[in-house]
Amino acid sequence: MKINLNEKTKRRTVWMTEEEMKDECLKQVFQDAKPQKDSAKYQNVIFISGHHDFFSMTEGLLLHNYGLEQKEKVQ
Repeated sequence: MKINLNEKTKRRTVWMTEEEMKDECLKQVFQDAKPQKDSAKYQNVIFISGHHDFFSMTEGLLLHNYGLEQKEKVQ
């Protein structure tokens, strides 16, 4: 697992394997980090390696990010 914190963009980027994501201890760490993220105004970005179709997953990510961008414009 690799964790990067970008002060400029206010993003916490986590790179992990599928096996690491299944680890119950790591799940608890991410659950506990949610209040800290909100108070520090950081967005968690999690990348998980796996066996999924890259193109369909990328399309879903782009649509998700577009939706977040539209919500920000409304607020």
